[in-house]
Amino acid sequence: GGLTDPTALAAQVDRLLDDPKGPRFVQTFFNQWLHITNLSAHQVDDKLYPAWNEGLRAAMFADAKAFFSSFVYGSRPWSEFLTAPLTPGAGIEGIFSTDPQGARRGFLTLPAFLTAESVPTRTAPTFRGKVVLESVMCTTITVPPNLVIPDLDEGAAGMPDSPNIRQKLQKHRASPDCAACHNILDPIGFGLESFDAIGKY
Repeated sequence: GGLTDPTALAAQVDRLLDDPKGPRFVQTFFNQWLHITNLSAHQVDDKLYPAWNEGLRAAMFADAKAFFSSFVYGSRPWSEFLTAPLTPGAGIEGIFSTDPQGARRGFLTLPAFLTAESVPTRTAPTFRGKVVLESVMCTTITVPPNLVIPDLDEGAAGMPDSPNIRQKLQKHRASPDCAACHNILDPIGFGLESFDAIGKY
């Protein structure tokens, strides 16, 4: 019962985080919880997003790690997880270069998250909304059995989609089978549509 004492609990947490395995555990936990691991195998259409390369992928991981570590090992309070102003890390400055002041705040505007929850040719508001709903708000959506998802008529590789994704997803919200989930997920994702498929403003 010793861990019911807050002081004892805090001491044990500090001991575990100071262990050489601590930083690896912290990074793995955040990457799994918030789906940053998806960035490892994520593909980007580099004809549409010429800034994309393997160096940028690695820089996004490092940027996310620094953000998470600032809460676990630094002095940043957890109350700022969704609101803390972001500054670019090495190798990722170009993603931030056109940001209006104050446009990028908190976990939801990390390029690693925004990119991992996109598709190769465009943003994916439904994917982004699903992570927020499940991982941040602890709400699970159950997909109806035998669901047939209407095709969104994606553009060919290297070609920008038209019409825009807001209009495309209206097709899902118009389907009785799809509307129940999309009416919840899509508005969350639309709130992040200022950021493109590689997290650029």
